[in-house]
Amino acid sequence: PSGGQPRATGGMGYMRRNERDGELEKWFKEFGQKGLGPNRRVDSARSRDPADSRPVGGAKARELMDAAQAQASAQMADGSPSKAPIKAQAADLTDSELSALEAASKSLKQCGQMRNPFNQPLSFFSALRAPDSNPKPEAWDAVRATYPALASRTDEELLKALLPIKAVYVDKRSLEDE
Repeated sequence: PSGGQPRATGGMGYMRRNERDGELEKWFKEFGQKGLGPNRRVDSARSRDPADSRPVGGAKARELMDAAQAQASAQMADGSPSKAPIKAQAADLTDSELSALEAASKSLKQCGQMRNPFNQPLSFFSALRAPDSNPKPEAWDAVRATYPALASRTDEELLKALLPIKAVYVDKRSLEDE
């Protein structure tokens, strides 16, 4: 290069690279322990608590679900699953209502007019067994319309009975179309 100027390098020079590394180190010391990182949002105390990250349900539903999952896990450890814990928690439902709710939760039929985010029909299985949310009121209306044994039950009663049923894992691929 003419004029006595230093030749420009294609990237950062040695000194610049060291400065950048020092800045990164400073940044990680300052923000790394606060839950910040590159391309991440600020983590508040609420968002770091996994119990608060569930979108719906509230504390009571969370407590019921945790109890149902603990019972199901203990039952699976013993050997074969039975319906005793389900019946114990859903004591206010009759056997026919309980079996209708379980059948609905394993049904691949369309759940009313509900659709998934891709505008595909939503099955009863997907609507009732979503792991991160409770069924919407439209789903309960469709359950009551399709399964007359459950017509007299409220959303709260059905949810309370569904939680232990939902706690027992069912692979969708093992279900057959009706």
